[in-house]
Amino acid sequence: MGGMLGVSEEFANAFPGMDVSAFTRAEEEGSLFFRPYTRNTTVWEDAIQTDAFLAAWQDPSDPAKMEAACDQAQKIIEDAIAAE
Repeated sequence: MGGMLGVSEEFANAFPGMDVSAFTRAEEEGSLFFRPYTRNTTVWEDAIQTDAFLAAWQDPSDPAKMEAACDQAQKIIEDAIAAE
């Protein structure tokens, strides 16, 4: 899917009749980037999974919660990298 370079077309074709462009557009538009990895990746990955996205995952119909979760996840990553 869009999170992995070079597989978006196969991903899009795997679901006939479904619009999966939201997942593949990042590669097509050239805005795809991989998140950083550091010595302490597991520390901030765990924080993202248990803190940042919990509310958004529990209420996926609210786009504002997902936007807030993404902002919080970005802050967690930046703060952790700055502290290394």
